[in-house]
Amino acid sequence: MRRLIFAALLISSAAASQQNFSLSGSACHAITPSQADQLEWRTTGLKNMSLGDSYWVQCPVLKFGNAETFSVRVNFTNLSDLEVDVDCNIREYKNGQKVNGSPGKVTIAPQSFSSEMVWSGGFQTDSHVNVACLLPAQVSVESVQSLSSSNSGGTSGDTNGSTDVEACLTYAKESANPGVRFNNGAVIENVRGDGYYGPDSILGPTQVVLFNAADGQWYELRSGEIKRVSMLTEPQSCFAPNLGTIEAISEDGNYTIYSITGEADFRQYGGCANWEVGDILTDEETYKWANLSKALTCD
Repeated sequence: MRRLIFAALLISSAAASQQNFSLSGSACHAITPSQADQLEWRTTGLKNMSLGDSYWVQCPVLKFGNAETFSVRVNFTNLSDLEVDVDCNIREYKNGQKVNGSPGKVTIAPQSFSSEMVWSGGFQTDSHVNVACLLPAQVSVESVQSLSSSNSGGTSGDTNGSTDVEACLTYAKESANPGVRFNNGAVIENVRGDGYYGPDSILGPTQVVLFNAADGQWYELRSGEIKRVSMLTEPQSCFAPNLGTIEAISEDGNYTIYSITGEADFRQYGGCANWEVGDILTDEETYKWANLSKALTCD
């Protein structure tokens, strides 16, 4: 079973209690009304009825108590004849701001049930939690289960731990008062008056990676530069760029070697300031790795 750590918090108490809740996948919903036409609410859950397209769905998570260690599990059924990958993000929000999150991914065999999408850790007091998943064609969300071990003392938890990075590869589509609209539905305010080319330009459309870094702010990666953007409308769909995670950092003379998940090692003379194990990277549009966790490039 693939175990994904989410804001790990350990609580020791002789007076701990456990509660276990399960929500049907029919409690989940599409992220936009237009995508809802491709989903079917069944008594067993929510199914993507498309024959070839993936759609984002969002599911609530039952959260209770003031201080918990938590386990959240999302169960899927793959009704297609293909092996599929399901990508999800668990997100915690408080007072209108995202305070923590963690990505997850599971591969499901054809005509199979999967219960391997699991997060464990802790949440803040008075926050709320949801899970967003990119549901492949002919795949159903069967249920979302949550297990809590609560401390009777009621101590609130911290938010130390990994944070997810939501990144989408897209291109400028058209001007949208007062900003720029992208192909995936995102709209940003063009606060700097930068030039963005649309599909009809002889130069071709401006391609960017729009991403939400660990600080909760939106940025764009364009032509090797990272700039913070004012996001007016968040993406309605998402094509993920080529992503990697720093698994290890070592030294070789004057060079720092970054071992990246599923990729060849990245060598940098003198190293990259503030890059750490666990940071999420992409090489889209730059032909060298850029750090999306901290919104940093490396010269």
